[in-house]
Amino acid sequence: AALWASIGVWVYRTTGRIAWVGLASRQFIREGHASPDLKRLLEKACRPRADEINEVARSLGSLADTVAQRDAERDAYEATLRESEAKVLEITSVLADGVYVLNREGLVTFANLETERLLGWTAAELLGRNGHDTFHYKRPDGTPISSESCPVHQTIHTGQSYRSPDDWLVRKDGGILPVSIVSSPILRDGVVTGSVAAFHDITP
Repeated sequence: AALWASIGVWVYRTTGRIAWVGLASRQFIREGHASPDLKRLLEKACRPRADEINEVARSLGSLADTVAQRDAERDAYEATLRESEAKVLEITSVLADGVYVLNREGLVTFANLETERLLGWTAAELLGRNGHDTFHYKRPDGTPISSESCPVHQTIHTGQSYRSPDDWLVRKDGGILPVSIVSSPILRDGVVTGSVAAFHDITP
């Protein structure tokens, strides 16, 4: 009877520990991070003497800690990125030059206030649009210009900077704006990921 009682207690405790690990596992899957409740469940599942349940509980705890560290690093990176973006917006908002950024596909990802004023587009209207097809698709005489023959657009493909004291951009109303312009590639780890262009109104 004593033996069966001991076995019964062992089974009861072991089943409870397995249940706590299962609850912790489901909670981790559902929430995706290490909460205080998850830690308490894993502590309940562990015993001073090492066994398989301890190993599983500690492995899950280690995984949760790793995810928590990764999340903290990601949050810190995103906070730094937001701060950097705020500084860029602050600086470019007071520039006398228009500034716009294109991604690898040639789509506008940023336009400052001077770009809005000079071209007549709002930044919200420009974002996600193809820069060449929107404001550099024709010459001053009205003849079309392809993106392949446009040195401003080709900066994102050649990785070569382009500088011209006598160029043009097309305003929202279709009018031509004479500009001096500099377009430079954006490099990340040696790979061109886009370009940034700065232009100045040279209307006589």
